[in-house]
Amino acid sequence: MSKTIRPEDAARAESLTVQAMEALRDARAEKALPLLEEAAHLHHPVAANQLGALLEHGHGVAKNEARARHFYAIAADQGLALAQFNLGFLLHMGRGGAQDLTQARNFYRKAAEKGDATALLNLGILTARGEGGPKDVTAGYMLWERAAAKGEAMAAFNLGMVHAGGHGVPIDFVRGCYWFETAFRLGHPQAGMEVQKLRKVMGEEEITAVARLHKEQQA
Repeated sequence: MSKTIRPEDAARAESLTVQAMEALRDARAEKALPLLEEAAHLHHPVAANQLGALLEHGHGVAKNEARARHFYAIAADQGLALAQFNLGFLLHMGRGGAQDLTQARNFYRKAAEKGDATALLNLGILTARGEGGPKDVTAGYMLWERAAAKGEAMAAFNLGMVHAGGHGVPIDFVRGCYWFETAFRLGHPQAGMEVQKLRKVMGEEEITAVARLHKEQQA
């Protein structure tokens, strides 16, 4: 449950955050950090998430992933999707503390519900593998489809691998090629090579079916 903030504290936190972000734009991290910390302690989600990111990556401050978790949690509690993803990722990777796949899945789900594409991707991975909760391959692949629809290239590439290789579904070169082509369009660096490999073994009717799938999706 998110913390209720008094209006005067919310106003001060917003002012501090604006000042801090201006300082960061001017590459003055030494000025921004205390402003962000004060705003974060007043539960300003953007300030808390930004401070968490600086601590996670060691930008302008000593790297400290445990403290990054703390500030991401403040922002996540206020409902900020990016912070929910960031916290989920640290929990998923076991960075800044113990790995907790159950909580990682929980925070990915919260971010995914707000439409975060990378959260959908990672939640799909955990769901398909049965890590941090029940295994449901079909649900995991559906999460990747949602992520790909939002422009997540890795999700599209994963779907290409799934269908072309028959991982949990029947082998389907048409759908595999469709997803690899989608991943290529979205910028995945290996997708073009996979398209070429598939097209060498596909018939003319299958290639036509791929084009038809693209038209159906565009419609």
